[in-house]
Amino acid sequence: MHLFEADVDNNTGDMMLNAGGPIFGTAWCPIPYDKARVQFVAVSCHRSYDEKHEVIRVSDGKGVIQIWSIGWIEEHDSKKQAPRLALCIAHDWGAVWQLEWCPSGTYEEPSAVPANADMFPRLGLLTVISSDGKVRILSIPHPSSLVSAADAGKKLFTVRPALVLDQNKSRLPNATLSPCLCSQWNPGFGHDRIAVGYADGMVSIFDLATASPLLKVASDDGGHIVYPHHTFVAATGSVVAVSWCPATGKHLAVASDDRDLKIWSLQDTHYPINCHGKRGLLTGCVWMSQNAGVFSCQDDCYNFEHNNTHFFDYGYYGTHMRTLSAHNGCIWDMGVSEWLNTIASCDSAGEVVGVVLPDLLDTSQTMKTLSHRRFSACSVSMRSLQSLTETANGVCSSDASAVINLSAAEGSSANVEDIKPIIPKKVEWQCPPKPQYSDEFHHMPMCYDDFRDKWCLVYEEIDLKKNLRPDKKLSYSHTMPSAEAHSLPMRSIRRVSWNPNLGCHAWLLMAGFSGIVQMVRVTALEVFSKTFVPRARQQDLIQWCSAPEGKHDDVDNGEVA
Repeated sequence: MHLFEADVDNNTGDMMLNAGGPIFGTAWCPIPYDKARVQFVAVSCHRSYDEKHEVIRVSDGKGVIQIWSIGWIEEHDSKKQAPRLALCIAHDWGAVWQLEWCPSGTYEEPSAVPANADMFPRLGLLTVISSDGKVRILSIPHPSSLVSAADAGKKLFTVRPALVLDQNKSRLPNATLSPCLCSQWNPGFGHDRIAVGYADGMVSIFDLATASPLLKVASDDGGHIVYPHHTFVAATGSVVAVSWCPATGKHLAVASDDRDLKIWSLQDTHYPINCHGKRGLLTGCVWMSQNAGVFSCQDDCYNFEHNNTHFFDYGYYGTHMRTLSAHNGCIWDMGVSEWLNTIASCDSAGEVVGVVLPDLLDTSQTMKTLSHRRFSACSVSMRSLQSLTETANGVCSSDASAVINLSAAEGSSANVEDIKPIIPKKVEWQCPPKPQYSDEFHHMPMCYDDFRDKWCLVYEEIDLKKNLRPDKKLSYSHTMPSAEAHSLPMRSIRRVSWNPNLGCHAWLLMAGFSGIVQMVRVTALEVFSKTFVPRARQQDLIQWCSAPEGKHDDVDNGEVA
């Protein structure tokens, strides 16, 4: 499997693709429930494994945003095809830190637009967060409408952004632009506002439906630039995540690297209405619609071997903090599923842990109950080729795994040369010898050139089709695998996200620093949701995901501005 190639497991249906570099942005394309079920995924990655970026300074550079066609992956599909690269968007906006689709109301059927029309049928609106300090909204067409019979092999295109969200600091004297690190669409009907967090601690609110000539101006390339109608200082450090309250649309959760998780009311941003902090370096936050609080994840730079994901009540009920999952490394991302009432978190040690959420407002449930709700979705280890060969020849190996040896060819950043199963021999289990740190520990790869010839990644095969049994290692942080701080983080999982589309909602996407994207289907949770989720709740979520474009709930824009 080479660069931009993919594979599918015929037995389990799980998929894997090679994006070619360290991945920092992934997003499932939301598709209405009654429309076509071909799924798409947007992926962005860096050009090199040794490339470094400073998040406090703006920078530009060339890159590519990949649109992958995953195909039909619904429940009744027995034979699945491997994912294929459908579209590449070339840009010079620098490093892309985040990708996010508009939640609903932007999908168009290919048959709805005439073939001779000047415009293409739209797949969706994609928000691109880049290191040049600007947020761009791209109108992504259906890949099939771009390629004609004569140009069947062309997949690389350039696009003019539909809107560019700028900080408006260029109009101020001695103003310095700051890179934008995160954003989120307003989940209310219409999705007419976007919150953007910057590295200097500022948060800006953009009104996409504004008609004011002061906030929306024409750009030189024929597009439009939108300036924020509300900006406030949300943190003393870099803002790493923002999340709207799905119930009101007037409150915003902001996570920053100053170790504070703050809840802001957009009607009065002089002081936050709630603040949780001083536990760890925050890396993300998510606000779910059916829980009266915010989920957060953190880095372990302050809490070594004591890293967790937490649930914070936003102050209405006054319940205490709840610890959800335990990790032994930096938790890079956290994905939530409204359909399954489940969260999944990934860390720098190559572990992905899922938690089936209970009633978090019930304080009678203990930590033991929560630990039984955890399950492992992915486990990646980095091993030397020499030790892996010895293991395959007779040293204990309990489960079959997938071995990926990454090697760079000339003119390419990364290739996947071989994927082969390890078939363990039927021998009695023996205690493995004590590791020799003098050989392996002191020769951990520090750059990609050191990794490609002597090391490989081992993906553990985990059965997610039957009942999810809790693993003892998931109970505590110190029992989880740890990450090597002195090594190149090749096994690190950077992004995790659940498919938001009903019928495919049990699919979990996991993307890592190695450039490998893995998509697995958690069938056990899919059966659970069909059995125990009330029908009324399912109908509400169907209406929410298939809602047409409309106006947002009544919000006094004068008070917000």
